[in-house]
Amino acid sequence: MNQIMRGRKRNDELFLLILLLITSVVLLFFSVDVLAAKLPGQNQHDKLHAAGTVLRFIDIGVFVWGARIFAGLAIMSAGWALKEQKFGVAVISVIAALIIGTAPKWVSNIFEIGGGKGLFSQNSQPPKNNLGATNV
Repeated sequence: MNQIMRGRKRNDELFLLILLLITSVVLLFFSVDVLAAKLPGQNQHDKLHAAGTVLRFIDIGVFVWGARIFAGLAIMSAGWALKEQKFGVAVISVIAALIIGTAPKWVSNIFEIGGGKGLFSQNSQPPKNNLGATNV
C-alpha cells in the first residue's frame, strides 16, 4: 500500500511540474504581446524631471549601495565558510565579492563610453521617418 501511495505522489508531482512548465511557456509567449503596448501621442520624456530624479535615486541605490551591501555579505559568508573550514566556498565567496563590489565601476565605465552617466540618463531621441511618426 505504501508503494502505491509513493507512486501516486510521484505522478502528482510530475503532473504539477509539467503543468507549471506548460503554463510558463504559454505566459512567456503571450507576455511579449501584452508588454508591447503603444501609447498615443508624442515622446515627451525630457519634460519628466521628477521621474528622472526618482530613477537616478534608484540607479544609485541599486548600483552603489546594493552592490556594497551584497559585496559585504559575500565577504561575511567567506569568513563563515573559513570558520567551517569550507575553503572552496570561501574562495568562491571572495571572488563573488570582488565582482559584485567592482560592478558599479564597470557600469559607470560602460556608460562613460556610451556618453551617459547612469542607467536612466539616456536622453536620446529616436529618429523620425518621413510621416513624422517615431520609429520603434
